[in-house]
Amino acid sequence: MTNIVKEKISLSDYIDFKNNESLYKNETQLNNELIKKKKEKELFNLSINEIINNFSKEFINMLNDIVYLIHNHYIKKDNNENIFQEIILILIKDERLIYLGIFFILLSFFFYFMDISN
Repeated sequence: MTNIVKEKISLSDYIDFKNNESLYKNETQLNNELIKKKKEKELFNLSINEIINNFSKEFINMLNDIVYLIHNHYIKKDNNENIFQEIILILIKDERLIYLGIFFILLSFFFYFMDISN
């Protein structure tokens, strides 16, 4: 008979291993759910109504952030940061760039129809 020597594992090591294993499973499950939710929220998977709602929310948030930045810039005269860079950062934050593009497309249609009406 062959003798197989098994390493002795203490109970605390086994409990730590099981806890880590359960945490890993929970984390991977939560990560998979977050990936699924993110794919569902991609622009191509949204309905027109959701795009319009998201556009209005993001546009209002952009304007609020810009007004807040300008207000703070003029209150604090010692602020030497470049306000133009801060405005660019506000405009490209998260998914605002997509909705900013939609805004410029709508604005160009508006100017086009104004031009052809004259």
